[in-house]
Amino acid sequence: MIIYSITTALEESIEEKWVEFMKNDHIPLIMKTGLFKDFRFVRVIPGQGVDISYNLQLRCSGHPELNQYRGMHEKMLEAIIQKHFEGKYASFQSVLEHVAEGND
Repeated sequence: MIIYSITTALEESIEEKWVEFMKNDHIPLIMKTGLFKDFRFVRVIPGQGVDISYNLQLRCSGHPELNQYRGMHEKMLEAIIQKHFEGKYASFQSVLEHVAEGND
């Protein structure tokens, strides 16, 4: 299992509108690609040097699905975000490999 993690820092002025856009528009478009099994959308608890940021975790079966998303869909979907919020956010991505989980 591969987790594609996208962390985004926002200007306070766009937070409410950006969160609604992500929940109602952007994440559904990502999921409609059929390449991800599920997602988690979370707010990062503020800490030193970071005020408002969110993390989107998208889980897929493996690298082929992630590579297909990144090659065929990511630029177009990112352009939609830029159109609405250009200059008011910054994102970085991480690719994680699932090792184990549990509740012990």
